[in-house]
Amino acid sequence: METETIKPSKYERFKIETKPAPHVYQIPNKFDVSARKVRLAAMLVHEAFEFKLNKEVVLSRPCIYGVFGGHFGGFKPLKQKCVGCMRCVQEYPHIMTVKQSDEYTRLGDSFWTPEAVFTIWNEASTGKIPVKGMGYKGAFGGKGFDGIWTDMSEIVRPTRDGVYGREYISTCVDIGRKPTRVDFGRVDQTPSTVEVPVPIVFDELPTGDRGVWAAVGMASEKLGTMFVSRDQTRGDSHRERMVPIVDENSFYETIEMKPTVVEYDAERTDLFERLASRLPSSGRTAERLRANWHGKECTDYTSMLTIMVKITPRIRSTSRPL
Repeated sequence: METETIKPSKYERFKIETKPAPHVYQIPNKFDVSARKVRLAAMLVHEAFEFKLNKEVVLSRPCIYGVFGGHFGGFKPLKQKCVGCMRCVQEYPHIMTVKQSDEYTRLGDSFWTPEAVFTIWNEASTGKIPVKGMGYKGAFGGKGFDGIWTDMSEIVRPTRDGVYGREYISTCVDIGRKPTRVDFGRVDQTPSTVEVPVPIVFDELPTGDRGVWAAVGMASEKLGTMFVSRDQTRGDSHRERMVPIVDENSFYETIEMKPTVVEYDAERTDLFERLASRLPSSGRTAERLRANWHGKECTDYTSMLTIMVKITPRIRSTSRPL
């Protein structure tokens, strides 16, 4: 009796390999740690006599994060290591003071809070998820992006092996319009969508630096996503991941590339018809919205992007990929 070979599953968990990337400049410390030096010196002298110069006791540091692990101990704390646990203040309230630093409170603006800026900085440096506390204690709705609900079951149910365990959340996104009905006469045709494994597409770079362009292209290739570029003369490296911006001057150059996705001005309906007749991916259309750093849609800078997404079928965006 022949044993049937078990075929491995085609599904592979999506994972981004991360490496530490030190900050290019010193970021502000979140907490300002200070000690009353006279009282600290008095306590050290008292403990020296009480414990008979026992170095393990006298030189012990009341911080598991190493804030007082420098050569001068509490007289010159290593403020960048403080996480705000307040243990030193609880044990020595007459000596220690911990508060948010003035440099930290000045971060961001009316939209980006100091906590958001600081968290993003550290995410970019470590590549790790900012896990804090035992659960979310904030509001379950609000303005802007706080009005979006997501199912982060991998994080809130650690008994299912946590973030990198067996349970997974699909991050795939289909670029293109999906059919509104099932056509059994066309079930053998290729779907008119392009799938990317993460909901990220790198936008056009504000700089023409070749090194930055190559880095974005390499990141797009490793992630399996795409990047938008107006310059199509960068050679063949990473070109399969490029979304060229098409205008009248670059039309024929784009046709020769035969890209999977292109971007063009939605007001140019004639350009769309020309592209659709010359490219094999004709029919794959998707609206694209732009927003500024505050999440405001770039047409009038008054509507949040989350609102514009809901009413997209009733508007025309400033650009639209094919």
